[in-house]
Amino acid sequence: MSIVDRAVKSLGLRQRAYQGLFGEGSPSHHILTELALYAKAFEPDTDGIGHDMLMTMHGRRQMFFHIVNHLKLSTNELEAIYISVATRSAQRFTVVQGATE
Repeated sequence: MSIVDRAVKSLGLRQRAYQGLFGEGSPSHHILTELALYAKAFEPDTDGIGHDMLMTMHGRRQMFFHIVNHLKLSTNELEAIYISVATRSAQRFTVVQGATE
C-alpha cells in the first residue's frame, strides 16, 4: 500500500473518530462552541495585533476548521482536500528517503 493510499485510508478513520467525539448528539458536541470562541474562529483579525498573536490565532483557527471539516464534509470531499497534501508529502518522503540511501 502506498503512502498516499495509507493517508486516504487514515482520513476515514480520523473522520469517524472526530464524528464519534464531536458529532451531533455526542456528549462533547457542545465543546465545539467553546473551541470556536477560543479559536476566535468567526472574528476578524484586529488592527494592531502583533505577529506572534496573529500566528497563534491562525493556528487555533486551522485546528478548529480541521475538526469541522471532518464533521461536515463527506469522505470524498475530505479526500479532495487532503489528497494533494498526501501526494506532496509522499513525494518529499521519497526524495528524502532516496537521499539517505
